[in-house]
Amino acid sequence: MLKQETVILSKEAALAAAQQLGIEPNRLSKLLDISEASGKNSKGGQGLGDGQKEQVRWLAQPYSISFLSAALQDENLFFTTILAGEEDYAFYGDEGDNIRLKPATANEVSLLARDLIGAAGVQKTNTALSLSKDGLVSLTCLLDVLKRRELENLILHVVGSEPIEMSDLEDELAIARENRDIRWLTPFFLDVFDMKSPFDLKRGLSELSNMGIVKLQKNAVEVQEEMSGWLGMLSGRKSLLGISSIFYHNAALQLLSAAFLRVGDYLYCIEGGEKTTWVSIDEKQLKETVMTLIAPGENPGGLNAKEEQVMSAEPAVAVEATEPAAKPSPKFCKYCGTPLAPGGKFCRSCGKPVGK
Repeated sequence: MLKQETVILSKEAALAAAQQLGIEPNRLSKLLDISEASGKNSKGGQGLGDGQKEQVRWLAQPYSISFLSAALQDENLFFTTILAGEEDYAFYGDEGDNIRLKPATANEVSLLARDLIGAAGVQKTNTALSLSKDGLVSLTCLLDVLKRRELENLILHVVGSEPIEMSDLEDELAIARENRDIRWLTPFFLDVFDMKSPFDLKRGLSELSNMGIVKLQKNAVEVQEEMSGWLGMLSGRKSLLGISSIFYHNAALQLLSAAFLRVGDYLYCIEGGEKTTWVSIDEKQLKETVMTLIAPGENPGGLNAKEEQVMSAEPAVAVEATEPAAKPSPKFCKYCGTPLAPGGKFCRSCGKPVGK
């Protein structure tokens, strides 16, 4: 097997290199920030070694593209992109006018995720929540309000806080939409799950009230005493990791996303959609979920004539699918939180239908 080395290509020459090597770009490649070479003097694929030529193939013919973002406990941010070929993987780095491709294995990607989120030594609990989109956003807004109150009290030398009102959650949501600072929970989840307005916070709070997390009193939101410790922990120092993967399945473009939250000794996996599952997992389940997320999809097939014209006209700098993304199958039971068997129709624990 040829030794594969890190290769650096200019964005301008990337597709020219593929074309000179006889590698036709597929439909997923249009989602990367690359463009055809301008002019006839581009070196393209000239001077590349055999291992580097194979990496150009990953760039032009990815079977999935996974976007990884992390907000660490020390407030640092980390971003990378993983390209999956038919059998191999590569880290894709955007370096201004250049692209850096570094070969990797699925295990190396899962180890990176483990180290970023800090999964070593976590304790698994029976925590398993099922939330609507409104319920999830209401919960994250509440947690961000609690965090903001704590920080403000420290700065202002104040002990205690005013009651939390609906307007506080509305303000928190407005801040999240405007700033998109993924070190805070609400903008992090909005980003990972690409959640759009409108959000019904009243409906979401009612859902949290029915779950025994909060108590509603007119316009005030009171945290239930037995849940105050858990919510206080979630609003404290934490590590966040999000992975969103784009691939083709049954000839349809699919989007699969999951978020991971490490706080204290616990690690949670949150899978979004109209119904969100929030479950406690261990290090082994983290590895399994990450490897599922980054796995290659079906062969996307070549570009059609219309797509080729779009690529020739301008590079695709935004990761927005031009086809509707099909809804992925859930990985955890929305009723009891048990991991689901791939392709299963019923939960092996509670027996209820999986649904989507």
